[in-house]
Amino acid sequence: MVRTYLLLSAAFLFLGVPIAATAAQMGSSPDASAKAKDITGTITKVDAIGNSLTIQKADNQEQTFKLDAATKVTVDGKPSTAANLKSGQEVTVQAEKDKALSVSAASPPTS
Repeated sequence: MVRTYLLLSAAFLFLGVPIAATAAQMGSSPDASAKAKDITGTITKVDAIGNSLTIQKADNQEQTFKLDAATKVTVDGKPSTAANLKSGQEVTVQAEKDKALSVSAASPPTS
């Protein structure tokens, strides 16, 4: 009986530790710290050639984001494209570091 217990314990340790180690490694990938953040501001520049968007944040600092084909753009809540983004629009950019995952813009107020 003791012998069976020792064999089962050894088998559990042998099989259980690698599984636990693999699960821990999956949860602690280097990209886990790169969480998407929402940044709000006003568009100051749209660079169609360089595929970038620059905004001025509430602290008056400018920040530039890279745009690509995967960037989801909406204007006034409707699907749109980066070509419809204009200086002066209020935006919320969801970004990971300097890459825009989504850009949600509002049409500039009409005067």
